[in-house]
Amino acid sequence: MATMEDLFSEAGIPWGDFTPGQQFAGYATQQFRPGPSPMRSAFWEYQQPLTQQWFLNQPTEAMGLNPYGSFADYMGTYGSPTDPMAPSVYSTERTRRLAEQAAAVAGLTGGQFFQYVDPQEGYEGPAIAQDVMDRLGAMTPGQRLMYRMRYGTGEQAAENQFQLANMMALQRPTTQGGGYYGRALGGAIQSALGELQGQLRLRDPGANFLDWYLQRTQRAGGDPGLGGFMARTPTGPTALEELAISNADLFELDDAAAAAAAANAQFGIGGNQI
Repeated sequence: MATMEDLFSEAGIPWGDFTPGQQFAGYATQQFRPGPSPMRSAFWEYQQPLTQQWFLNQPTEAMGLNPYGSFADYMGTYGSPTDPMAPSVYSTERTRRLAEQAAAVAGLTGGQFFQYVDPQEGYEGPAIAQDVMDRLGAMTPGQRLMYRMRYGTGEQAAENQFQLANMMALQRPTTQGGGYYGRALGGAIQSALGELQGQLRLRDPGANFLDWYLQRTQRAGGDPGLGGFMARTPTGPTALEELAISNADLFELDDAAAAAAAANAQFGIGGNQI
């Protein structure tokens, strides 16, 4: 059976290339001159969202790019017809679909993953459940390998799961112009997710946080939690309150309503403040 290094080599991907952080820093150094720069500061502020956009979109081959290309390759499409930030390419719906694929690939056991990408006769390990196969859907070879490494087995997999969930939570709905929540509201959202991730890790150190987040922010018939993590519906709670209510045990509170109130009090993001 092939190893991960074998699969990457067959795909023509250098094994042990520059880290994402090094690539981001190198690109920033090339784009901005030394000294104070508001644009450079803003660019660094969005390091994680930009990095997660790269991780999700580059391997799909939807933009005509090398699926294993560098951060500079990805950023080089700005302003072009294949701009990955174009609404038609980078919508909240598409982001969620790709994130679901990433979470599904990350959640496979080692045997299931290798059987998925390199089927072997006589495989006797556990089969992939049909609902997981439905979430995997049609994927390029690049998605299978890169999503597995970025969100499943890589050294930064847990952090990438959190950062991708964080990026989705920060997205403004397309009906509100898109982009990301920032400043006080953005900080409140990040604090909320950070607390939830920390509590989940204490209860289940090996939990797939991205999968956990996706399952708890899907709203039937409405905004699937993207760009609406803080939005209060006319007759219902915010998505954060829903998370607190459905996971009251993470806050060690028996009463679900008390859990929601505690979340709002701790994170300073009550409905009247939004």
